[in-house]
Amino acid sequence: MIVIDENTYQILGRGIDFSTLPVNPDLLNDNDLIEPLKKYLLLTYFPERIKQIDPLNLFYNRYYWFIRFKNKYLKKFGDDHLNLRQEGFKILEEGDQYENIDWSEIEKISNDTGNDEH
Repeated sequence: MIVIDENTYQILGRGIDFSTLPVNPDLLNDNDLIEPLKKYLLLTYFPERIKQIDPLNLFYNRYYWFIRFKNKYLKKFGDDHLNLRQEGFKILEEGDQYENIDWSEIEKISNDTGNDEH
């Protein structure tokens, strides 16, 4: 996985009104959740803005930021009111479209973010 650097996310996020996306506005105002959520939303709704990273690496990064968001949400609220676990499975199913996906990379992402304290 090629990790997308912070500067790229800053550039990508310029001019985007996240409130127009199908996401709970309370989540966008939550200081504990905003960083991973915005990165996940950028990779989900605006992948065309990142031309220098191949689609498979975008997928890995997208999954990484979703898992970070999910773990922070569950740690904060304790319950999966948003069905985030189910959403995570849906994202994983999208991985089947990549012939050269490395499922061990997905496992590594899941394990590395499993006890997310960032």
